[in-house]
Amino acid sequence: MTILVSDTSVLIDLERGELIASAFKLSTTFAVPDVLFERELRDYGGEELVKLGLKVESLDGDGWLQPRTIRRSDVSSCSWPQ
Repeated sequence: MTILVSDTSVLIDLERGELIASAFKLSTTFAVPDVLFERELRDYGGEELVKLGLKVESLDGDGWLQPRTIRRSDVSSCSWPQ
């Protein structure tokens, strides 16, 4: 399974909790959109995250719209506060 991280605070919290290395040892793949990587991660440990296994993905227009569509249609299955 791939988890698309769309907010850098997720990775920051894992780092602060000293869980980042353990998170990347899971069978789950963590990925971030290329725009997020370039704007918020590259100069702040981004390359180290890539070495740990972070994937940098390009999203097309549909890829950016999908989370918003899911949120509007079924918020009960999402992890953010409702």
